[in-house]
Amino acid sequence: MSPGLVKDLCGAHLNDYLNYALVVREAALNAVLKWRHAAKEIVILAYATGCESMPLFGVHNSERSIGSPSLLNSRYAQWLATKCNARLELTSAPIRDLWHRRHFRSVLLLLASAWLLLRYAVRLLNAAPAARGAESHTPLLIVRALHQFRFARGLLRESGHLSLCLVPQYSQGNVKTLVDRARTLPRKGFIMVPGLSDWFGALFAAIAMRWRLGRELSRTRTPPDLVGLAIEMRHAHIGLFHVALIDRVAKRGGRDLVNFEMIGAMAGLEALAARRAGLRLSSVQTALISDAPLAIFPFSDEFYSDSPEMACLCERLGHVRMGEVKFVGSPYPVQPIRPLPPDCDLLFCTQPDDRSANLRILKALIPLAKNGGRRLAVRPHPRDDMTFYRAALEAAGITVIVDRDELSNSLEKYPLIVLKTSSLAKDALGAGAHIVFCHFTDRDRSLSADYLDSARATGLVANDEAQLAELIANPNSLSSRTGVLRSSVLPELSIRDLADVLGKDGR
Repeated sequence: MSPGLVKDLCGAHLNDYLNYALVVREAALNAVLKWRHAAKEIVILAYATGCESMPLFGVHNSERSIGSPSLLNSRYAQWLATKCNARLELTSAPIRDLWHRRHFRSVLLLLASAWLLLRYAVRLLNAAPAARGAESHTPLLIVRALHQFRFARGLLRESGHLSLCLVPQYSQGNVKTLVDRARTLPRKGFIMVPGLSDWFGALFAAIAMRWRLGRELSRTRTPPDLVGLAIEMRHAHIGLFHVALIDRVAKRGGRDLVNFEMIGAMAGLEALAARRAGLRLSSVQTALISDAPLAIFPFSDEFYSDSPEMACLCERLGHVRMGEVKFVGSPYPVQPIRPLPPDCDLLFCTQPDDRSANLRILKALIPLAKNGGRRLAVRPHPRDDMTFYRAALEAAGITVIVDRDELSNSLEKYPLIVLKTSSLAKDALGAGAHIVFCHFTDRDRSLSADYLDSARATGLVANDEAQLAELIANPNSLSSRTGVLRSSVLPELSIRDLADVLGKDGR
């Protein structure tokens, strides 16, 4: 592969793997402190464990933080101290345990990766149906999560020139649910899932890729920041396996690819897999939530968005190396907006990134529902655990429903949706529902999205419990504000337009 696996994994193809963009943050901080303020000395304070590499089970991205934040902060602080010629001071003494020993950490990471790969393989092999349908050359829609399946299902119903490729993402879970829903699709087109031969082939390919990456790291002149990121990538075997799996499935199908994300770690992996397979890749951005100052896009061949605002947001985020982001239409049907009765039932959709904030929102909704004679339904995120909220629900004294129905059915049942910053906002608007955003934390208020522009979301954002109660108590104002937001972010072009464009690109 030219110009080398290291560059592929560390450049625009891998993009901001796990959103661990140390280079961007280091450069920005160095510029602000050193040059703009002429700082003579920088002191970086961090709570640390002295860890040299991020553990595989310490994941951090724009949606969630799993694992020990001290490990993430420690590694970043140590990196920053060396890049900025700064003095690093720890707020507490490092923990003296086995984790400080490099070989112990390597063995632990290897065992963790092997266990994750084994569980992932078992899930795939138990759930995967046989490939079916016509063998014609049509673009494959890469689907790895339930929300992407919703988009793909709508496109498949509209066009006979598209097919489906299921490569479930391990961290998203619900592999069996994803495959079961794929079985309900009309029997037109082609549905492909990784089989036993694909899994074993991808496993050996990932091992070979890891070996090659290690060999290139030992002799490359790649800048140190990229080498550091590549080392992290080498530890995360599950990412290499995902690349190899898509590579094999795509080559077997011999089709062009379409994915539903142009920004983020998985988008970079899919772009790398398409390049390795020598296939054309089109990327469709449907919902973008970002707290990063810059975003690096993969080198897909075509880029589409579901609204003009989304296209502008993508281009404002940073280094747009691929050219124009084209607007063609939404990948979901848009329904007329529904009336909003004063005593309508509420649906609260959780996010897994901050359960304490979810619980705070839920506790604020319970008295509002109780006093207004409403029913309150809670829809947990696929990665969220309802047991965390069980005590609050049991003490509510009102009818509380744990809604696990398919999302489209849930959005049709409830005219008012309460949520944090989430891609569900567009689904809710498309389903004709009204929405209220709860931004109770600084992080929620810092996120960017095409539907959260201050001019568009005015009157729909609650920063605390009092504002939430005020918004819900004024259905007329809420309805008019939702209408303004809906008209500005949902396009006039339909799902049919997007299906036609993607189908033509693959012919």
